[in-house]
Amino acid sequence: MIPANATLHVTALSTLKVVLNNRNISTTLSSTANLLLVYLLSTEQPHAREAVAELFWPERQAKQAASNLRTLLSALRKSCGDHVVITRTTVGVEPTHVAYDVAD
Repeated sequence: MIPANATLHVTALSTLKVVLNNRNISTTLSSTANLLLVYLLSTEQPHAREAVAELFWPERQAKQAASNLRTLLSALRKSCGDHVVITRTTVGVEPTHVAYDVAD
């Protein structure tokens, strides 16, 4: 069930689609950014940035992976606003105004 006040709608069971305030933003996000958003929604908890960087860029040195993650998080923040919660050590999704079809 989609919350009445949801402003971010993510569909992952068919073709991936991310809609913010009735605007499809999945096409403006990189495939990696879309995957990270789905990963964060699926796990329903904040993750250590270091662990996410290692998961998404296992072949990179830790410093390069962290840099890649910072760039990715910046793009997600610009596209998704406060729906993505980023701290110095963790990254997660604020589920209050998010509708995610897998969770339904």
